[in-house]
Amino acid sequence: MRLIAAILLVFALSVGVAIASPSARKGAARVVLTQKDVGRAYRPTPEMAAAHTLADIEPGASASVKRELAAKFIAGYQSGFNGVTVRRNIISTADVFRTTNLNLILGFWERRYLSLSLGKRLAVPPDAPGTHRTLIRGRMRGPSRGWVVLLYQWQRGTTIMTVWQLGPKSSLRPSELFALARVQDAKAR
Repeated sequence: MRLIAAILLVFALSVGVAIASPSARKGAARVVLTQKDVGRAYRPTPEMAAAHTLADIEPGASASVKRELAAKFIAGYQSGFNGVTVRRNIISTADVFRTTNLNLILGFWERRYLSLSLGKRLAVPPDAPGTHRTLIRGRMRGPSRGWVVLLYQWQRGTTIMTVWQLGPKSSLRPSELFALARVQDAKAR
């Protein structure tokens, strides 16, 4: 399981974001999923609970995306959970900005997630939370390459959030993914 956690950490950090201050970090950390939110079928992965820096996202970002991030980003945080009684893991992210005009950043992250996961966009259910919604299904690279990634990204006001499920294809539960997204979305209101 440590190898899986390390792989997930590298994958998640490759799409990470900058952090501004301890108080801003606490605000972003308040929005991500917690043990209470995901239930006893999962256990926290402490090495996944982290804030990010702009340096974490700069590889592959265009100059215009870098300028947008530098001008608009306040704080970002993520949490992670390994399955205990289920064969899937969860990652939750929240990134807080100074504005709701985040189209360039949302588009960059969508393209980055698609590229990293070798994924494709899927139709988003009409009752899914947020605006600027994207659902992606892809594959893990490396030792866990048989695993599938199901990722939902959305915007709520000045916050961009994601919830990920990672595991064997048969273990993924889109209904759980969207239930968790609704829980996380409620925290951002």
